[in-house]
Amino acid sequence: MQRRSFLKQAGLGAVATGAAISAPALAQDSPSISWRLASGFPAALDLRFGAGEIFRKFVSDATGGKFSIRQLADGEIAPAAELMDAVGAAKVECAHVSSGIYFAKNPAFCFDSAVPFGLDAGQMNAWMLEGDGLRLTRELFKAQKIINFPLGNTGSQMGLWSNREIKRATDLKDLRMRVDGLAAQVLAHLGVATQQAGAAAQAEEGKGAEAAKEAKPAEATKEAKPAEATKDAKDAKDAKPAEGAKPVDAAKPADNAKPADGAARTGPDAVAGAGAYDDGKLGLNKTAKFYYGPSWWAASEQLSLYINEEAWAKLPKHYQAVLEAAALAAHTRTTAAYAARNPAALAQLVAAGAQVRALPRSVMDAAFEASLQVYKDLSEKDPKFKAIHDNYMGFRDSAMPWFRLTRGAYDQYLGVALSARS
Repeated sequence: MQRRSFLKQAGLGAVATGAAISAPALAQDSPSISWRLASGFPAALDLRFGAGEIFRKFVSDATGGKFSIRQLADGEIAPAAELMDAVGAAKVECAHVSSGIYFAKNPAFCFDSAVPFGLDAGQMNAWMLEGDGLRLTRELFKAQKIINFPLGNTGSQMGLWSNREIKRATDLKDLRMRVDGLAAQVLAHLGVATQQAGAAAQAEEGKGAEAAKEAKPAEATKEAKPAEATKDAKDAKDAKPAEGAKPVDAAKPADNAKPADGAARTGPDAVAGAGAYDDGKLGLNKTAKFYYGPSWWAASEQLSLYINEEAWAKLPKHYQAVLEAAALAAHTRTTAAYAARNPAALAQLVAAGAQVRALPRSVMDAAFEASLQVYKDLSEKDPKFKAIHDNYMGFRDSAMPWFRLTRGAYDQYLGVALSARS
């Protein structure tokens, strides 16, 4: 079952209203089935977690309650880093995650989520649903005994929160940054001292309990009340990191020297962000003041539904159709929700003191060249990675002239025109 089956069975009417599937008709002579959906996101990230709620409610409504799915809290079955294994081993029927967190297991999983200088949300949808994306990623996940479905996309993202200004590519040297996956490999080429962000990336970094556990004793009491943090860089180091298994230890702009006591600093100068809405929910503006974008490592971030292939195979065909429709409905609504909320969230972050900066051209150029080397190295090591990479980037490259001519030119003009009137 590939993209055409996915789209045909889901149906645009089902996506819009759920009316394409008649619940009373399905309920007749349909078995009662109960599943669990393990979320890889904390409830505080309400759009990510909420995508699972949209999905499970759609399934229940479309089957007259005969097919029920209970969403489990982040970590209830297993940490996000272990949910792929949990689904594959049938410890839970399905899970909702961002596939990029499984980079260490196989870097190719990132193509199901986000990769450096990759596709935006619309292009990702096109590659997955009308290109070869769904087929290629499902071939990859088959070894894990998983069937994957798109289930949400954050859309465009910002890059990082930093307590050091970045004016040129050389400013990245020795920058201690919490970041994972392919982005970490690219940044390492640029001299960044990368630190593991944690299994669930942005989601895990939002857990205050984990941050407090790893905080320095002298700072622990200061971090008890995040609201006490002020907007300036000095007080930022007293704030509880909203997004990190480790606290963000704010650094002064010129701070490559060791502390006076000679102890090596371990806290980061910067942390990878996501979209403005999620970053605001996680309070990242309390950990750093400079907000840099765009995110060259995540032009968009697709979220995914994993279903155990044996559990899937046991379902009646009409229940499979319901799950496909539910996944596409939740995917569409969640992507739209991020597009609706990110602009207002950015304005709120700026009002709260965030200083928005564009990443300099020299940084973007250096990152692009480094990404080419990382892709080359990984492709030489793994033919499967190369096959997906070549298809994905081929789709991007063939689509770019059209988008530059249409959307790019339109966005550029409208931005200038609106600025002139303000």
